[in-house]
Amino acid sequence: MEAKSSSFLFLSKAKFQIPYFRRPYVWSEYNWRKLINSIIDNNFDYFIGSVIIQRVEEDLFSIIDGQQRITTICILLKACQKIINDRDTYEARINYMLFHSTAPGVQPKISKNNLSLIVNHSIEKDFGAIMMGDVDNEIDSEHPYEYDNKKKSNVINCWPFAV
Repeated sequence: MEAKSSSFLFLSKAKFQIPYFRRPYVWSEYNWRKLINSIIDNNFDYFIGSVIIQRVEEDLFSIIDGQQRITTICILLKACQKIINDRDTYEARINYMLFHSTAPGVQPKISKNNLSLIVNHSIEKDFGAIMMGDVDNEIDSEHPYEYDNKKKSNVINCWPFAV
């Protein structure tokens, strides 16, 4: 096995799936704050930790370790895209990281079926809603931790925190 350092731009070159047998997304506000504060405290030059992946097919990799961090980073990227002032400049770059592109430099198709990260089925609907920008319509702004009168998944709880 070969270990190497890489930026998160590798997300745009292939699809990554979280195997169904991996634990569900369990990160909470404590983890999100720790991640964001670590990045800020290190002047944005931050080692995110190891991410272990295994090639499944030519352009498909399975995430063995690091799925909590990668899922959170995808949500944070989407939040950045939502709140950034110079939207036109950065929207395409962020989409290139979040959605699978058929070739380098080709803008990806924006759809739930084309996400670069294929998450566990337990959060698939909620993660897809965030990535497609549909979640703001579903969350009551006065009660962001209540979603359809049921306990929300942690991935949905991450969204109001991120934005």
